[in-house]
Amino acid sequence: MIQLLPVRLFIVFGISLLVATQINRAIYRLAWNPRHIGPWSPPHPDSPPRTARDRIPIFGWLGLNRESTVHGRGFWVRPCLLEIGFPLAMMALYIFEVEENGLMPLGFASPSTAILHTQFCSHFVLCSLMTVATFIDFDEKIIPDEITIPGTLIGMLFATFSPFSLLPTWDFGFAPNTQPLWLTSPSAWHASLNQTTGLVIGIASLAAWAYAVMPKTLWYRGGVVKFWRYLLASLTRHKVNRWVFVGFLVLSTLTTWVWWRGGLAWQGLLTSIIGMVGGGAVVWSIRLIAGVVMQREAMGFGDVTLMGMIGSFLGWQSAVVIFFLAPFTAIVLVLIIWLMTRHTEIAFGPYLCAGTIVLLIGWPSIWDRWGLVLASFGPQIALLFGVVLLLLAVSLLMVQGLKRMFFRTETP
Repeated sequence: MIQLLPVRLFIVFGISLLVATQINRAIYRLAWNPRHIGPWSPPHPDSPPRTARDRIPIFGWLGLNRESTVHGRGFWVRPCLLEIGFPLAMMALYIFEVEENGLMPLGFASPSTAILHTQFCSHFVLCSLMTVATFIDFDEKIIPDEITIPGTLIGMLFATFSPFSLLPTWDFGFAPNTQPLWLTSPSAWHASLNQTTGLVIGIASLAAWAYAVMPKTLWYRGGVVKFWRYLLASLTRHKVNRWVFVGFLVLSTLTTWVWWRGGLAWQGLLTSIIGMVGGGAVVWSIRLIAGVVMQREAMGFGDVTLMGMIGSFLGWQSAVVIFFLAPFTAIVLVLIIWLMTRHTEIAFGPYLCAGTIVLLIGWPSIWDRWGLVLASFGPQIALLFGVVLLLLAVSLLMVQGLKRMFFRTETP
């Protein structure tokens, strides 16, 4: 292990800079409307010839300014700033997580350097994926599956092969040591999850995820028979669903193999799977209620898959906290946008990502409070969440009523 911090930071900066160039590439190529922006993308037919110097990180964008007549004035500023800001942010994250043990619960012993670096690598990958999702969502108000689905699988791989890449929490049985944030935390791991019950839960969760990402038609008019007829026809019509089904079979087989081997790998994988489902379910339930009450799409399905991806890295407990942190991270920016443009339509994905960063930075103090809430309520936390959803529905109905009363507008 390299001991000198400046050398390690230089390595982190160099790797982050190279990754940032590909983040820029992904932002423009994975968008719904791909654009020929950046030295790693095919040039626009009307662009001036490109040179090898254009691929030099940061400085290459200064030369690409000559394409402003094609892509618009100042198009190069944002990607240039991203290639500066992302490496600096990752250096700061490295110092926080590895040098300062910033994720460790207060008063607990620091784990090995290898564990700290594993956690950082996991969060480095997550931040890279979230950066791509954030800027595409800002540009087009859409989050492509090409980001969230592979990202979710990567989260599962980290949790399986490096269970200690999960966020740290208290280990009451071996204080002052820490343990990964298992799906049962802050309670102890349940032995029943190592048996067939755990396998059934895992595969059923994968099936729910596969069904959720499949393109399909949901037709609610005409009765139950017509609903199922349209659903089955749409599931078989889309060719991509065949690949999703094959992927589900492969994942189920691999999950069964990990379950059969048992140990920390199984605990990590099942934690990641439940984190994926739990994170997606939180956003989906809010999306469903808001859509029914407001009679409009409150959040896109990309927000659901994004939260599922984040949950696969950080666990369902973190996903719940992130969802409620996101609005607070958005308040100032949303007000500025509304005052300047009067636009009320905002992309929610970037604020989920911002909430994730807030959670990572404040993890010890956040978990000290959130963990105690979970320990106090136990399984009744699901009932508490149901009450929150009910209150949300009532509050949205009241808001809609007030809008009609004072502004004489029709719903929505």
